[in-house]
Amino acid sequence: MNTKELNIKGVKLMLGAEMRRVREEKGLSVEEAAAAAGIERSNVICNLEAGRGSKIYFIFKLLEIYQKRLSVRLVD
Repeated sequence: MNTKELNIKGVKLMLGAEMRRVREEKGLSVEEAAAAAGIERSNVICNLEAGRGSKIYFIFKLLEIYQKRLSVRLVD
């Protein structure tokens, strides 16, 4: 795995961990979050939280449900 792939994997893992933390903070189960987001299979959220990615639509839908915003900062 090259450096770029490792960096992408790291970002996915950090995002997934934070999404799990917020979901749990809101007191939602994976199934409840999936239903609220209109996602038919709760494994979509499990994959996201495990850092295996997800469609960006689902990420933003969950952020809306969790009442959170995403902030990205690029650094050298």
